[in-house]
Amino acid sequence: EATARADLACLVGALAAWWPALGLGAKRLAGYGAIAPLSAVCRATGYADMQQPLEFSGAASWRQLAERIAKGRA
Repeated sequence: EATARADLACLVGALAAWWPALGLGAKRLAGYGAIAPLSAVCRATGYADMQQPLEFSGAASWRQLAERIAKGRA
């Protein structure tokens, strides 16, 4: 579980950092494909501390989600 949490937190954290900066798509340098995180939701099964979906909103929502996944029960 610890490895899965760390991997997922790393992926979500990387997306949170790079997508707003780089965008998504072929014409992102022309201003298309900009991504601004508005919310993040994680639904998981098999994790005692994640019986309910983890939900965050706002520009920092993906970063908050990554931190919460990594933290676990701590």
